[in-house]
Amino acid sequence: MKEINCNGLKSQVSLNRVRKYFNSIGEGEATIFVDNEISSGNIVKYAMGKGYHVDCEELLGGFKISIEKRGCLEVIEEIKELLVLITTNKLGQGDDKLGENLMISYFDALIEEDRIPTKLVFLNGGIKLVTEGSRVIEAIKLLNEMGVKIYVSKMSIEAYKLEDMLLVGEVVQMGSIVEFMNLADDVIKL
Repeated sequence: MKEINCNGLKSQVSLNRVRKYFNSIGEGEATIFVDNEISSGNIVKYAMGKGYHVDCEELLGGFKISIEKRGCLEVIEEIKELLVLITTNKLGQGDDKLGENLMISYFDALIEEDRIPTKLVFLNGGIKLVTEGSRVIEAIKLLNEMGVKIYVSKMSIEAYKLEDMLLVGEVVQMGSIVEFMNLADDVIKL
């Protein structure tokens, strides 16, 4: 039986760890430890929604959730390397306010997904999303905590003169970005 310790983690990070484990197996069991009621509720809701057998026990300072997945032999294979190339701070053409709201909605939805990118690469106007004043910075930081690597174009951050305002991510040269794109199994461009 697998033990997944999610104590001290944000609710979404805990849920994604549980999802990732159960997506990787056909059948099996896991015991998950969380230290807050929100995480416990989200994990129980997810598992019950999938039809898994769930038992939740309140412990001193947290919860112990036992989940059993039976009768499903399909294993969901994950793409090894999914890269999202973000070149703008808003989605779509036209109304800027709508485009900014669509970008917020995109990141909110992305953190809820079972399949999240392995890398986010920000360049051109997209670097505004990882600097001070970004309305999606908390979601990007959460994705980073969930294991998503964050990269920022050196040329772009210098062109916009935002080096001192960077809040998350590793600054890289274009050669590295090209290499990331070439090695990725799938690339999505926003």
